[in-house]
Amino acid sequence: MPMTYRTVLLSLMLLLPLQLTAQEAPVPSAESASTPETADPDTQAPPETGAAAAISTEAPTPAAERTADDSAAPDTDLGAVRTDASAGAVADPTNPGDPLPGAMSMDDEPAAFGLIDGNRLNAFLDGLVEASMLQYNLPGAVVTVVEADQVVSSRGWGFANIQERELASPANSLFRVGSISKVVTATALMQMVERDQIDLDQPVTRYLDPAPFPEAEAVTVNHLLSHRAGFEDSYLGHFVADDEASDYTLEAYVNRFPPERVRGPGEISSYSNYSLAVIGEIIAKVSGSSFDDYLDQQLLAPLGMRKSSFREAADGMPDRADALPPALTEARAQGYRYSGGMQKPNSRWWLHRGMAPAGSLSATAEDMARFMRLHLNGGELDGVQLLRRETIEQMHSELSRNHPAVGGNAHGFWANEIGGLKTLEHGGAIFNFYSNLVLIPEANVGIFVSTNGARGRQFTQDLPRLIVENFLASRAPVPATPAGFADRASALTGVYRSTRRNYSKLEASGTLFNSDTVVSVVEPNTLLVTGGSGPRSYTEREPGIFISDRDGRTIAFSASADGPAQRLYPNYGHVVLERVPWYARTELFWAVFGSLLALSVLRILGLRLRKAKPVGPASHTAAVVGWLAALGWLAFSVGMMVVFN
Repeated sequence: MPMTYRTVLLSLMLLLPLQLTAQEAPVPSAESASTPETADPDTQAPPETGAAAAISTEAPTPAAERTADDSAAPDTDLGAVRTDASAGAVADPTNPGDPLPGAMSMDDEPAAFGLIDGNRLNAFLDGLVEASMLQYNLPGAVVTVVEADQVVSSRGWGFANIQERELASPANSLFRVGSISKVVTATALMQMVERDQIDLDQPVTRYLDPAPFPEAEAVTVNHLLSHRAGFEDSYLGHFVADDEASDYTLEAYVNRFPPERVRGPGEISSYSNYSLAVIGEIIAKVSGSSFDDYLDQQLLAPLGMRKSSFREAADGMPDRADALPPALTEARAQGYRYSGGMQKPNSRWWLHRGMAPAGSLSATAEDMARFMRLHLNGGELDGVQLLRRETIEQMHSELSRNHPAVGGNAHGFWANEIGGLKTLEHGGAIFNFYSNLVLIPEANVGIFVSTNGARGRQFTQDLPRLIVENFLASRAPVPATPAGFADRASALTGVYRSTRRNYSKLEASGTLFNSDTVVSVVEPNTLLVTGGSGPRSYTEREPGIFISDRDGRTIAFSASADGPAQRLYPNYGHVVLERVPWYARTELFWAVFGSLLALSVLRILGLRLRKAKPVGPASHTAAVVGWLAALGWLAFSVGMMVVFN
């Protein structure tokens, strides 16, 4: 595979217009905001290898963004210009120019649907989103909220594309939703289960011959769907493409880049993009069409999601049959990173076609509203039963949990709770886009949010929770700490590392360039969990189970009667954090690394303790070997820092 310098760097990531009328004058420029950053700013680290990202209750990301130093965008006013949905924004599958039945316009006066009042929600969103855009320097955002099969709010703020002065439109702007793609892929899979074309309990070898990875007969489709196949994480050289030659089809990808299986199937859920790629290949093989064609024709079109696609487009890509159509390409939002007081756009690299089922979906907020309505209404949309109610109920049922106190996997969704209400969730992060989708089935409410700014992670995670806490349920008070916390605390403190990492290849070294999670005790009776996402405090609600003081989310530790806890279970449930022994800690590695690097530099500069010149062949050979070792270690050190930073 042709490998450019940028391809290697980008591959470490961890795996997402019509004219608009501004409704309000812009607020002060986001570039001028001086609010300190509180979200995790590190969008360059490999996904979840610094396990603190998982412990902070944030949604998993298929890959963290690795952006080139693009030319700066104009220093433009990025005030949170708000745009509402417009009539006819969703196209009919048979006539793209006609509105679908039930498509709503927020130009009309919002109404109250059951639990949520539209007027109050819109006012709440205006204040929250505009403040968050200033705080996190976000160029644009879209939000849609549905209830009782109706769109309560559908709104956009700021810009989808600064250079083109395109406003962020919930009806027309395609935002990359990252790993929320997995929920749509899972829905397509369950559609085929409903048609008796796929059995979740059958091994992969039933549908793929030859199998794309060794011992596939032990791995079922259910194992893939619940991230329990036992795969390590792997990205180096095969996650993103920057030209046609470095791209791979879905079939070629799953056969060429299978990660090692580092644990038995069914042991734990550990987030795996590759597993969803294999599901995509199963869908293609069983259906007899390409994955893109099946999703377009059998799921997205019947749902009326005509402004959504798993297909990719990039500048300079040759025209090909599976490319994103031109009309959708023009409507794509641009991702940005805020640097030097300006918003800088991404380069136009794209995900491998082989990663499409795991993270390539681009969609408008209004299309995502239709998807949420399907799931909240038992498979019915606009009076048409597109999926059986039993299929939807099966999708929403749990497949597995790593620990009873934290979230579990529910056929593509992650099952959790907010404010005591059960939720079905999935987040996404890709190419400086952050998104989140949250369903609350018992309240019949769905929330989707997306932003095209590199510091949008915390915003997209907070917004659904704040809507739930302000409109549906208040957060329960933190219970009193059980007696004996001081005796238990010493068994919990220590250093932990995520199971979502590479174990067998060069990229396993990337773990050393990411923060482990450190658990310490803070008085009174509080654990402090520190890592790449910053410190967070947790209070014990039951022995070994802790609740976040910030957002009410839960973490848990493995029980241990006579020794330290070996596992920490994050709230989201998609990985496990394992205790790191002293000899495997990054601090020890860096101490040795730094010492050897310093000695190498001293050797190269000729600052040796021994002044005498080598005498004899043996001494001369030893000196040459010393010099070569010093140069080799220096080259290795520089190379590692270039590749992993």
